[in-house]
Amino acid sequence: MNKFIQITAVLLLLLYGCGNPGKPRYTDFPSIEKDKNHKTVKFDLTVKEPVVLGEMGVNIGDIGIIKDMDIINLDCEEVFSNIDKIIRYRNRIYIMDNSQTYSIYIFDISGNFVGSISRQGQGPEEYVQLSDIFIDSTKSTLNVVSRVDKKILEFDLDGKQCLKIKKTPLWFSEMAKVKNGYLGYAGNSIQGTDEKYSVYKLSDRLELKGAFFEIDRTWNSKKLGGGLALSSYNGKIHYITPMDFNIYSIEDDKVSIAYTFDFGDAAWPQHLKEWREPDEIRDYIMRKVRRFYRFQETDSHLIADIAYMGQRLICVYDKKSDRSYVTRPYINDGRYFISFGEIVGIDKNAIYTKLDAPYVKTMWTGKNEYNDFWPEHSEQIMRLREKFPTVNEEGNPFLLIYYLK
Repeated sequence: MNKFIQITAVLLLLLYGCGNPGKPRYTDFPSIEKDKNHKTVKFDLTVKEPVVLGEMGVNIGDIGIIKDMDIINLDCEEVFSNIDKIIRYRNRIYIMDNSQTYSIYIFDISGNFVGSISRQGQGPEEYVQLSDIFIDSTKSTLNVVSRVDKKILEFDLDGKQCLKIKKTPLWFSEMAKVKNGYLGYAGNSIQGTDEKYSVYKLSDRLELKGAFFEIDRTWNSKKLGGGLALSSYNGKIHYITPMDFNIYSIEDDKVSIAYTFDFGDAAWPQHLKEWREPDEIRDYIMRKVRRFYRFQETDSHLIADIAYMGQRLICVYDKKSDRSYVTRPYINDGRYFISFGEIVGIDKNAIYTKLDAPYVKTMWTGKNEYNDFWPEHSEQIMRLREKFPTVNEEGNPFLLIYYLK
Protein backbone atom coordinates (compact mmCIF):
# COMPACT_ATOMS: atom_id res chain seq x y z
CA MET A 1 0.00 0.00 0.00
CA ASN A 2 2.82 2.36 0.89
CA LYS A 3 4.46 1.62 -2.46
CA PHE A 4 1.19 2.39 -4.26
CA ILE A 5 0.95 5.74 -2.43
CA GLN A 6 4.53 6.59 -3.36
CA ILE A 7 3.96 5.81 -7.04
CA THR A 8 0.74 7.86 -7.02
CA ALA A 9 2.55 10.80 -5.43
CA VAL A 10 5.27 10.69 -8.06
CA LEU A 11 2.69 10.61 -10.86
CA LEU A 12 0.82 13.55 -9.36
CA LEU A 13 4.07 15.49 -9.07
CA LEU A 14 4.89 14.79 -12.71
CA LEU A 15 1.41 15.77 -13.84
CA TYR A 16 0.83 18.88 -11.75
CA GLY A 17 4.09 19.89 -10.17
CA CYS A 18 5.29 21.68 -13.31
CA GLY A 19 2.00 23.40 -13.94
CA ASN A 20 -0.68 22.79 -16.51
CA PRO A 21 1.12 21.89 -19.77
CA GLY A 22 -1.72 23.45 -21.74
CA LYS A 23 -1.04 26.89 -20.22
CA PRO A 24 1.79 29.00 -21.63
CA ARG A 25 4.77 29.47 -19.34
CA TYR A 26 6.13 33.00 -19.24
CA THR A 27 9.63 34.19 -18.65
CA ASP A 28 9.11 37.00 -16.18
CA PHE A 29 11.70 39.67 -15.46
CA PRO A 30 10.62 41.09 -12.08
CA SER A 31 14.05 42.54 -11.29
CA ILE A 32 15.06 44.99 -14.00
CA GLU A 33 18.51 46.50 -13.72
CA LYS A 34 19.93 49.67 -15.17
CA ASP A 35 21.72 49.29 -18.47
CA LYS A 36 25.51 49.52 -18.28
CA ASN A 37 25.25 52.76 -20.29
CA HIS A 38 22.31 54.06 -18.25
CA LYS A 39 21.96 57.82 -18.19
CA THR A 40 20.01 60.00 -15.76
CA VAL A 41 18.99 63.26 -17.41
CA LYS A 42 17.96 66.21 -15.24
CA PHE A 43 15.36 68.71 -16.45
CA ASP A 44 14.83 72.04 -14.75
CA LEU A 45 11.10 72.74 -14.37
CA THR A 46 11.57 75.49 -11.79
CA VAL A 47 8.99 78.21 -12.41
CA LYS A 48 7.80 81.35 -10.74
CA GLU A 49 4.08 81.10 -10.11
CA PRO A 50 1.65 82.10 -11.41
CA VAL A 51 2.66 80.49 -14.70
CA VAL A 52 1.78 82.44 -17.82
CA LEU A 53 0.35 80.08 -20.44
CA GLY A 54 2.87 79.49 -23.18
CA GLU A 55 5.78 81.09 -21.31
CA MET A 56 7.46 78.01 -19.84
CA GLY A 57 10.70 76.80 -21.37
CA VAL A 58 12.53 78.01 -24.47
CA ASN A 59 11.20 77.71 -28.01
CA ILE A 60 12.05 74.35 -29.55
CA GLY A 61 13.05 76.19 -32.71
CA ASP A 62 15.82 77.99 -30.80
CA ILE A 63 17.84 74.98 -29.61
CA GLY A 64 19.04 73.76 -32.99
CA ILE A 65 17.22 70.43 -33.09
CA ILE A 66 15.10 71.08 -36.22
CA LYS A 67 16.74 71.32 -39.63
CA ASP A 68 13.71 71.74 -41.89
CA MET A 69 9.92 71.59 -41.99
CA ASP A 70 7.15 70.88 -44.46
CA ILE A 71 3.36 71.25 -44.51
CA ILE A 72 1.13 68.66 -46.17
CA ASN A 73 -2.56 69.07 -46.98
CA LEU A 74 -4.16 65.71 -46.15
CA ASP A 75 -6.90 66.32 -48.67
CA CYS A 76 -9.20 63.52 -49.80
CA GLU A 77 -12.92 62.85 -50.14
CA GLU A 78 -12.93 60.89 -46.88
CA VAL A 79 -13.15 63.35 -43.99
CA PHE A 80 -11.38 62.74 -40.69
CA SER A 81 -10.13 64.99 -37.90
CA ASN A 82 -8.25 62.75 -35.45
CA ILE A 83 -4.72 61.44 -35.84
CA ASP A 84 -4.19 58.86 -33.11
CA LYS A 85 -1.05 57.39 -34.67
CA ILE A 86 1.15 58.24 -37.62
CA ILE A 87 3.78 56.14 -39.37
CA ARG A 88 6.08 57.24 -42.16
CA TYR A 89 7.60 54.36 -44.11
CA ARG A 90 9.46 54.83 -47.37
CA ASN A 91 7.36 57.31 -49.38
CA ARG A 92 4.11 56.56 -47.56
CA ILE A 93 2.38 58.21 -44.59
CA TYR A 94 -0.07 56.08 -42.61
CA ILE A 95 -2.62 57.84 -40.39
CA MET A 96 -4.81 55.97 -37.92
CA ASP A 97 -8.03 57.40 -36.52
CA ASN A 98 -9.24 54.87 -33.96
CA SER A 99 -11.58 57.19 -32.08
CA GLN A 100 -13.96 58.65 -34.68
CA THR A 101 -13.84 57.09 -38.16
CA TYR A 102 -12.02 53.89 -37.07
CA SER A 103 -10.00 53.94 -40.28
CA ILE A 104 -6.47 54.13 -41.66
CA TYR A 105 -5.62 56.72 -44.33
CA ILE A 106 -2.63 56.40 -46.64
CA PHE A 107 -0.91 59.32 -48.42
CA ASP A 108 2.34 59.72 -50.25
CA ILE A 109 4.93 62.17 -48.93
CA SER A 110 3.56 64.91 -51.23
CA GLY A 111 0.08 64.58 -49.73
CA ASN A 112 -1.52 62.66 -52.59
CA PHE A 113 -4.20 60.29 -51.34
CA VAL A 114 -3.29 56.64 -51.93
CA GLY A 115 -6.17 54.85 -50.24
CA SER A 116 -7.80 53.91 -46.96
CA ILE A 117 -8.67 50.90 -44.84
CA SER A 118 -12.11 51.13 -43.25
CA ARG A 119 -13.27 47.65 -42.26
CA GLN A 120 -15.03 47.90 -38.93
CA GLY A 121 -17.19 44.84 -38.49
CA GLN A 122 -17.17 41.21 -37.43
CA GLY A 123 -16.21 39.55 -40.71
CA PRO A 124 -12.95 37.60 -41.20
CA GLU A 125 -11.22 40.54 -42.94
CA GLU A 126 -12.75 43.16 -40.63
CA TYR A 127 -11.82 44.52 -37.22
CA VAL A 128 -14.09 45.02 -34.23
CA GLN A 129 -11.82 47.49 -32.42
CA LEU A 130 -9.01 49.17 -34.35
CA SER A 131 -6.23 49.64 -31.81
CA ASP A 132 -2.87 49.96 -33.59
CA ILE A 133 -0.93 49.83 -36.85
CA PHE A 134 2.69 48.87 -37.41
CA ILE A 135 5.03 48.08 -40.29
CA ASP A 136 6.75 44.74 -40.72
CA SER A 137 9.85 45.84 -42.66
CA THR A 138 11.01 42.25 -43.18
CA LYS A 139 7.90 41.50 -45.23
CA SER A 140 7.07 45.09 -46.31
CA THR A 141 3.53 44.88 -44.96
CA LEU A 142 1.17 47.14 -43.05
CA ASN A 143 -0.30 45.38 -40.01
CA VAL A 144 -3.62 46.38 -38.47
CA VAL A 145 -4.24 45.30 -34.86
CA SER A 146 -7.78 44.60 -33.68
CA ARG A 147 -7.90 44.37 -29.89
CA VAL A 148 -11.28 42.89 -28.93
CA ASP A 149 -11.32 40.11 -31.51
CA LYS A 150 -7.59 39.47 -30.98
CA LYS A 151 -6.21 39.47 -34.49
CA ILE A 152 -3.84 41.15 -36.93
CA LEU A 153 -4.84 41.95 -40.49
CA GLU A 154 -1.78 42.01 -42.73
CA PHE A 155 -2.04 44.35 -45.76
CA ASP A 156 0.16 45.36 -48.66
CA LEU A 157 1.77 48.78 -48.18
CA ASP A 158 -0.95 50.59 -50.16
CA GLY A 159 -3.72 48.98 -48.12
CA LYS A 160 -5.35 47.51 -51.20
CA GLN A 161 -5.34 43.84 -50.27
CA CYS A 162 -5.60 41.91 -47.01
CA LEU A 163 -2.84 39.32 -47.37
CA LYS A 164 -3.21 37.37 -44.16
CA ILE A 165 -5.18 37.15 -40.93
CA LYS A 166 -3.32 36.19 -37.75
CA LYS A 167 -4.81 35.53 -34.33
CA THR A 168 -3.21 37.00 -31.22
CA PRO A 169 -3.39 35.13 -27.89
CA LEU A 170 -4.36 38.24 -25.87
CA TRP A 171 -5.82 41.72 -26.25
CA PHE A 172 -3.14 44.18 -27.35
CA SER A 173 -3.45 47.96 -27.53
CA GLU A 174 -0.08 48.35 -29.28
CA MET A 175 2.24 45.98 -31.10
CA ALA A 176 5.68 46.16 -32.69
CA LYS A 177 7.66 43.83 -34.94
CA VAL A 178 10.99 42.78 -33.48
CA LYS A 179 13.66 40.26 -34.40
CA ASN A 180 12.22 36.74 -34.32
CA GLY A 181 8.78 37.86 -33.22
CA TYR A 182 6.63 40.64 -31.82
CA LEU A 183 6.06 42.74 -28.72
CA GLY A 184 2.51 43.36 -27.52
CA TYR A 185 1.37 46.03 -25.03
CA ALA A 186 -1.72 44.96 -23.11
CA GLY A 187 -2.75 48.46 -22.05
CA ASN A 188 -3.06 47.70 -18.31
CA SER A 189 -5.54 44.88 -18.93
CA ILE A 190 -5.23 41.87 -16.62
CA GLN A 191 -6.60 39.06 -18.76
CA GLY A 192 -6.30 36.05 -16.48
CA THR A 193 -4.41 34.50 -13.59
CA ASP A 194 -1.18 34.35 -15.56
CA GLU A 195 -1.98 37.09 -18.08
CA LYS A 196 -1.29 39.97 -15.70
CA TYR A 197 1.53 41.80 -17.45
CA SER A 198 1.80 44.96 -19.51
CA VAL A 199 4.22 43.76 -22.19
CA TYR A 200 4.51 40.35 -23.82
CA LYS A 201 7.14 38.85 -26.09
CA LEU A 202 5.68 36.70 -28.88
CA SER A 203 7.23 34.40 -31.45
CA ASP A 204 6.84 34.83 -35.20
CA ARG A 205 3.89 32.44 -34.87
CA LEU A 206 2.40 34.71 -32.16
CA GLU A 207 3.07 32.25 -29.35
CA LEU A 208 3.60 33.82 -25.92
CA LYS A 209 7.28 33.61 -24.98
CA GLY A 210 7.85 36.17 -22.24
CA ALA A 211 6.04 38.64 -19.99
CA PHE A 212 7.31 41.86 -18.48
CA PHE A 213 6.01 44.50 -16.02
CA GLU A 214 3.31 43.00 -13.80
CA ILE A 215 0.27 45.27 -13.68
CA ASP A 216 -0.67 46.84 -10.37
CA ARG A 217 -4.23 45.65 -9.66
CA THR A 218 -5.40 49.22 -9.10
CA TRP A 219 -4.56 49.99 -12.75
CA ASN A 220 -6.50 47.05 -14.20
CA SER A 221 -8.36 48.15 -17.36
CA LYS A 222 -7.37 51.80 -16.81
CA LYS A 223 -5.41 53.39 -19.63
CA LEU A 224 -4.37 57.02 -19.76
CA GLY A 225 -5.72 58.66 -22.89
CA GLY A 226 -3.43 59.87 -25.65
CA GLY A 227 0.17 59.01 -26.35
CA LEU A 228 1.95 55.73 -27.00
CA ALA A 229 3.77 53.29 -24.74
CA LEU A 230 6.13 51.78 -27.35
CA SER A 231 8.70 53.38 -29.63
CA SER A 232 11.47 51.97 -31.81
CA TYR A 233 15.09 52.95 -32.31
CA ASN A 234 17.79 50.96 -34.12
CA GLY A 235 16.30 47.55 -33.37
CA LYS A 236 15.43 48.33 -29.76
CA ILE A 237 11.95 48.91 -28.41
CA HIS A 238 11.55 51.52 -25.70
CA TYR A 239 8.67 51.27 -23.24
CA ILE A 240 7.25 53.96 -20.95
CA THR A 241 4.81 53.47 -18.08
CA PRO A 242 2.35 55.77 -16.24
CA MET A 243 3.88 57.86 -13.44
CA ASP A 244 7.32 56.32 -13.94
CA PHE A 245 10.06 58.35 -15.61
CA ASN A 246 12.30 55.47 -16.56
CA ILE A 247 12.68 54.60 -20.21
CA TYR A 248 12.94 50.83 -20.51
CA SER A 249 14.82 49.14 -23.33
CA ILE A 250 13.61 45.76 -24.60
CA GLU A 251 16.01 43.93 -26.88
CA ASP A 252 15.68 40.20 -27.51
CA ASP A 253 14.93 38.79 -24.03
CA LYS A 254 16.78 41.51 -22.16
CA VAL A 255 14.92 44.30 -20.37
CA SER A 256 16.84 47.16 -18.77
CA ILE A 257 16.47 50.79 -17.78
CA ALA A 258 18.15 52.77 -20.54
CA TYR A 259 17.41 56.30 -19.30
CA THR A 260 15.84 58.07 -16.34
CA PHE A 261 14.36 61.56 -16.58
CA ASP A 262 14.82 63.48 -13.33
CA PHE A 263 12.23 66.25 -12.92
CA GLY A 264 13.19 67.00 -9.32
CA ASP A 265 10.33 68.23 -7.13
CA ALA A 266 8.09 68.40 -10.21
CA ALA A 267 8.10 64.60 -10.61
CA TRP A 268 5.02 62.66 -9.58
CA PRO A 269 5.41 61.38 -5.98
CA GLN A 270 6.36 57.72 -6.09
CA HIS A 271 4.07 56.85 -3.18
CA LEU A 272 1.14 57.83 -5.42
CA LYS A 273 1.81 55.33 -8.20
CA GLU A 274 -1.35 53.34 -7.55
CA TRP A 275 -4.50 54.34 -9.41
CA ARG A 276 -6.37 57.19 -7.70
CA GLU A 277 -9.58 58.88 -8.68
CA PRO A 278 -8.96 62.43 -9.99
CA ASP A 279 -10.56 64.10 -6.97
CA GLU A 280 -8.13 62.26 -4.68
CA ILE A 281 -5.08 63.74 -6.41
CA ARG A 282 -6.40 67.10 -7.60
CA ASP A 283 -3.74 68.98 -5.60
CA TYR A 284 -1.01 67.21 -7.59
CA ILE A 285 -2.50 67.18 -11.08
CA MET A 286 -1.33 70.63 -12.15
CA ARG A 287 1.85 70.80 -10.06
CA LYS A 288 3.46 67.50 -11.04
CA VAL A 289 4.59 65.79 -14.22
CA ARG A 290 2.33 62.77 -14.35
CA ARG A 291 3.54 60.93 -17.40
CA PHE A 292 5.21 60.83 -20.77
CA TYR A 293 2.76 61.08 -23.65
CA ARG A 294 5.42 59.67 -25.93
CA PHE A 295 9.17 59.14 -25.99
CA GLN A 296 11.59 58.80 -28.88
CA GLU A 297 15.33 58.29 -29.16
CA THR A 298 17.13 59.58 -32.26
CA ASP A 299 20.77 59.48 -33.33
CA SER A 300 21.38 62.80 -31.57
CA HIS A 301 18.60 63.31 -29.04
CA LEU A 302 16.14 61.95 -26.51
CA ILE A 303 12.71 63.56 -26.89
CA ALA A 304 9.74 63.33 -24.52
CA ASP A 305 6.31 64.94 -24.82
CA ILE A 306 4.95 65.83 -21.36
CA ALA A 307 2.27 67.93 -19.66
CA TYR A 308 3.09 70.25 -16.76
CA MET A 309 1.32 73.24 -15.24
CA GLY A 310 -1.44 72.93 -17.82
CA GLN A 311 0.99 73.12 -20.75
CA ARG A 312 2.37 70.61 -23.21
CA LEU A 313 6.16 70.73 -23.17
CA ILE A 314 8.89 68.92 -25.09
CA CYS A 315 11.88 67.71 -23.09
CA VAL A 316 15.00 67.35 -25.21
CA TYR A 317 18.36 65.85 -24.29
CA ASP A 318 21.27 66.41 -26.68
CA LYS A 319 23.42 63.27 -26.50
CA LYS A 320 26.42 64.96 -28.12
CA SER A 321 26.59 68.11 -25.98
CA ASP A 322 25.19 66.44 -22.83
CA ARG A 323 22.68 69.29 -22.41
CA SER A 324 19.00 69.10 -21.56
CA TYR A 325 16.23 71.53 -22.50
CA VAL A 326 12.64 72.09 -21.49
CA THR A 327 11.02 73.57 -24.58
CA ARG A 328 7.63 74.78 -25.65
CA PRO A 329 6.29 73.82 -29.08
CA TYR A 330 7.00 76.99 -31.02
CA ILE A 331 9.05 77.64 -34.14
CA ASN A 332 9.05 80.40 -36.70
CA ASP A 333 11.40 79.82 -39.59
CA GLY A 334 10.16 82.91 -41.41
CA ARG A 335 8.47 81.07 -44.30
CA TYR A 336 4.87 80.58 -43.24
CA PHE A 337 2.48 82.28 -40.87
CA ILE A 338 1.51 79.22 -38.90
CA SER A 339 1.84 77.71 -35.43
CA PHE A 340 3.78 74.59 -34.37
CA GLY A 341 0.67 72.41 -34.17
CA GLU A 342 -0.48 69.56 -31.94
CA ILE A 343 2.05 66.74 -31.65
CA VAL A 344 0.66 63.48 -33.08
CA GLY A 345 3.86 61.48 -33.47
CA ILE A 346 7.65 61.35 -33.22
CA ASP A 347 10.08 58.99 -34.90
CA LYS A 348 13.85 59.00 -35.26
CA ASN A 349 13.64 61.39 -38.22
CA ALA A 350 10.91 63.89 -37.42
CA ILE A 351 8.28 65.36 -35.12
CA TYR A 352 4.77 65.28 -36.63
CA THR A 353 2.03 67.74 -35.71
CA LYS A 354 -1.40 68.56 -37.03
CA LEU A 355 -3.30 71.79 -37.60
CA ASP A 356 -7.05 71.71 -38.12
CA ALA A 357 -8.29 73.10 -41.42
CA PRO A 358 -10.32 76.03 -39.94
CA TYR A 359 -7.16 77.34 -38.24
CA VAL A 360 -5.10 77.04 -41.44
CA LYS A 361 -7.87 78.85 -43.32
CA THR A 362 -7.65 81.76 -40.87
CA MET A 363 -3.87 81.99 -41.27
CA TRP A 364 -4.25 81.68 -45.06
CA THR A 365 -6.85 84.47 -45.08
CA GLY A 366 -4.64 86.63 -42.86
CA LYS A 367 -7.34 87.85 -40.52
CA ASN A 368 -10.28 86.92 -38.35
CA GLU A 369 -13.06 88.89 -36.70
CA TYR A 370 -10.68 90.09 -33.99
CA ASN A 371 -7.27 90.55 -35.68
CA ASP A 372 -5.71 91.61 -38.95
CA PHE A 373 -2.42 89.71 -39.39
CA TRP A 374 -1.65 90.99 -42.88
CA PRO A 375 0.34 94.17 -42.11
CA GLU A 376 2.93 92.33 -39.99
CA HIS A 377 2.97 88.91 -41.71
CA SER A 378 2.10 89.61 -45.36
CA GLU A 379 5.16 87.82 -46.80
CA GLN A 380 4.56 84.68 -44.74
CA ILE A 381 0.86 84.67 -45.62
CA MET A 382 1.66 85.02 -49.33
CA ARG A 383 4.03 82.02 -49.17
CA LEU A 384 1.28 79.99 -47.52
CA ARG A 385 -1.10 80.96 -50.33
CA GLU A 386 1.49 80.03 -52.95
CA LYS A 387 1.91 76.59 -51.39
CA PHE A 388 -1.84 76.06 -51.04
CA PRO A 389 -3.90 77.99 -53.65
CA THR A 390 -7.06 77.05 -51.74
CA VAL A 391 -7.85 75.82 -48.22
CA ASN A 392 -11.08 74.00 -47.45
CA GLU A 393 -11.91 74.90 -43.86
CA GLU A 394 -14.23 71.88 -43.66
CA GLY A 395 -11.50 69.54 -44.88
CA ASN A 396 -9.00 67.27 -43.18
CA PRO A 397 -6.18 68.46 -40.93
CA PHE A 398 -2.86 69.67 -42.29
CA LEU A 399 0.23 67.67 -41.34
CA LEU A 400 3.43 69.46 -40.34
CA ILE A 401 6.70 67.53 -40.47
CA TYR A 402 9.66 68.90 -38.51
CA TYR A 403 12.78 67.09 -39.69
CA LEU A 404 15.33 66.48 -36.93
CA LYS A 405 19.08 66.99 -37.05
